[in-house]
Amino acid sequence: MTEIRTRTRLKILAGLVVFMFAALTTRLWFLQVLASDQFAALANQNQVRLVPIDPLRGLILDRRGDTIVGNRASAVVTVDRAAMAPHEESVLYNLSKV
Repeated sequence: MTEIRTRTRLKILAGLVVFMFAALTTRLWFLQVLASDQFAALANQNQVRLVPIDPLRGLILDRRGDTIVGNRASAVVTVDRAAMAPHEESVLYNLSKV
């Protein structure tokens, strides 16, 4: 009688192990075959991120991270004096207002 119970329990345990491996295999197949496109898109969104970075240069910081020298926007005007020869005074006056 004890031997029959032991064999029955062993068969139930073996069936449970086979069922668990079948469930695991089915889930892995679903994730790798059926849902692969969805998870590939999610992985791509997770690893690629566009972050705009302002092209500021020249920050000088002290040892605590406080800004010693910062950035500011400025306009640069260049003048070719040979090209403005007849109207030099008026051009320089107009540029001085900028």
